[in-house]
Amino acid sequence: MFCFGQENVEDWLTELGLDEYWENFVQSGYTEPRMLEDLKVMNKETLKETFRIIKPGHLEKMYKAILKVQYPTEGRLLLS
Repeated sequence: MFCFGQENVEDWLTELGLDEYWENFVQSGYTEPRMLEDLKVMNKETLKETFRIIKPGHLEKMYKAILKVQYPTEGRLLLS
C-alpha cells in the first residue's frame, strides 16, 4: 500500500515493478504523491491513455495499486 508522506511516486512505481512509466507520469503532471488520489476516478481505459500503458498485466497491476492508495487525513497525521 502507498501511504503519502512516506514515499514518492517514482519509488512507488519502482516498488510495483512499473518504473518504466515514470516518464509518462512526469509528462502527465503526476509527480507528487498527493496527486495519485486523483487517479482513483480514472477507469482502466483512461489510465491506459494517460500513461500509455500497453501491457494488460501492467494496466491491471497499476489499477489495483491506485485503488489501494490512501491519503492520510489530518487526524491520521496527528496520530503518527
